[in-house]
Amino acid sequence: MAIKKLFDFLKKFDDLLATSTYDSSAVVEAIREITGVVIESSLVQIKAGIIYLSLRGVEKSEILIRRADILARANDKTKKTFKDIR
Repeated sequence: MAIKKLFDFLKKFDDLLATSTYDSSAVVEAIREITGVVIESSLVQIKAGIIYLSLRGVEKSEILIRRADILARANDKTKKTFKDIR
């Protein structure tokens, strides 16, 4: 009985991780479609509706310039509301 409860508890975290991976992939795809900049999903973290990018330089500048378009596309792809890119 305790094993089943533990399994159910851990399953919730597994579902959250899968959703986070899907969201990061959707953001990467939106960035590529809008800007042409190709980045790895490991460089994207999403916390509380804010997209954090581990980038510097020209790529990040291009992404931030086109922020509104990227956010709109990512929101459409995931059916979630991302508030900002940093």
